Amino acid sequence: MREIQNCFEASKCDRLFSRTLVLWLVQCIDAPWAYAGPGEEITERWLSRQLRPHGIRPRTVWLMGESAKGYLLEDFVPKEASH
Repeated sequence: MREIQNCFEASKCDRLFSRTLVLWLVQCIDAPWAYAGPGEEITERWLSRQLRPHGIRPRTVWLMGESAKGYLLEDFVPKEASH
């Protein structure tokens, strides 16, 4: 999850479209995201499946007048740290 938080920090934004987050994660060579599995590539759907067990689901996000499925930074902040 730290790699995802790094993506938000680098973008200086509190929301990212799923497609943008996937582009960032593909570049994290040493991260667990770097290898999706045999015959799999990192896609928006793959990311959604990886995050679902953590209770994180994509939602409609508005950014610069455009809407698409994405995530908010607050989704990746531990609940006890958000108080």
